[in-house]
Amino acid sequence: MSNREQHRPTVSVCLPIYNGRRYLTSAMQSILSQSLNDFELIVIDDCSDDDSWTIANNFAETDSRVSLQRNAKRLGPLANFNQCFKQAEGHYIKPFSQDDLFHSDMLRKCVETMELHPDVALLSVNRTLIDSNGEFIRSEDLPNAGLIVEPMRAIGGKELFGTCVNPLINYIGESSTVMFRRSVAGGGFDSKFSQLADLELWLRVLMNGKYLFIPDTLCHVRCHPNSVTAKDIRSLRLLTDFVRFGKKYASDLQQFNDSFIENNVTWLSRYYQALIDQKILSPGALDTPSDEAGEYLELALHALTKIARDSGFAMRTVTSTGRSHNERLIDALEREVQVLLSSRSWRITKLLRDFSVGPTKGASSTESEENENIADPKTVPDDVGEKPLTATFKERESAISSEDDEQLAYIAYLREQIIQIKMSRSWTITRPLRIIESALKTQ
Repeated sequence: MSNREQHRPTVSVCLPIYNGRRYLTSAMQSILSQSLNDFELIVIDDCSDDDSWTIANNFAETDSRVSLQRNAKRLGPLANFNQCFKQAEGHYIKPFSQDDLFHSDMLRKCVETMELHPDVALLSVNRTLIDSNGEFIRSEDLPNAGLIVEPMRAIGGKELFGTCVNPLINYIGESSTVMFRRSVAGGGFDSKFSQLADLELWLRVLMNGKYLFIPDTLCHVRCHPNSVTAKDIRSLRLLTDFVRFGKKYASDLQQFNDSFIENNVTWLSRYYQALIDQKILSPGALDTPSDEAGEYLELALHALTKIARDSGFAMRTVTSTGRSHNERLIDALEREVQVLLSSRSWRITKLLRDFSVGPTKGASSTESEENENIADPKTVPDDVGEKPLTATFKERESAISSEDDEQLAYIAYLREQIIQIKMSRSWTITRPLRIIESALKTQ
């Protein structure tokens, strides 16, 4: 009996590869250096014609956790992912893309969270974007689960459906950001989709359980011109994905009546207009299989951009949801402050704040290290949140020259409130209570 048969690994990391020589070494190193060791790494090469097989084989020869195979014929990225899923023996499945990188605690934190929340079918983590050279890219403009759910709080998967499909926005995250239970993996990705394949699978998995978002940044997702996502953008495959999704989930979408079509057409128009404004896409740079198809796609793109202009859409700092980055960030920060202020930890320590004027002395070393360049603990008051956010902000900010400046000032203010709450004595002394509450929720 093989070691694999004797012991079922906790996690199956699924890594389909194809011509990934440039980033494959660093990607595999980020997996094999995880703080959690109980995992298998399933690598399936999809007939690469570069050095990908040799690179992966070098790792397989020196690390027994690596299982390496090669397809007899080219399957494509989604079908190759599904091949990895079929080989998986772990209790949890962790998809991974060959261009991306994991934080060393990715697997450990995901598994610990899954085991604390047995009703969670799928979770995702926060991520940053990096370019082809590994430099960080501004990612605040992208959809993020923290904008629609309370971090570390399990929410029913079916509750997310309406938020993510009307319009179709992948708030949950890319493949490398998620982990799900093997028991609910179903048939894997539906290969009829392209850009929406991730979201479609996540929503299908979540029909079997709850979802949870880990706000820690545990993954770096790489963006470069040769990525699958970039190619999908140039081929406008999101248009056909939208139609396929509408047909596949027609009965589930009836609850939205005509708003599903209207909201998605409006969102698609603004999405593509934003890509054009940022010079990521242009009518003359579409990837099309034939001249005739190219003409139809170019016409569709012109029609969508006209809808965007007619609706009064302006780029500014627009995100892929059609809202300004500042507006979305304010919503997220306000939600986080309100969650903190309404927590049991904050409410039961009100009496302490009424009588205490001293600074936080019990903050953990981790908290101090994280905030040492943001705020001086000696200046942090212990009475944060006793007045409405907008009221206290307006008391402090009197001379602001423009709406944008006011938004930026308010964002800075909200971030300051979050830091002060988490560094306060009230929050520090009630940490054991939060740990107990989290444990009780799973029972």
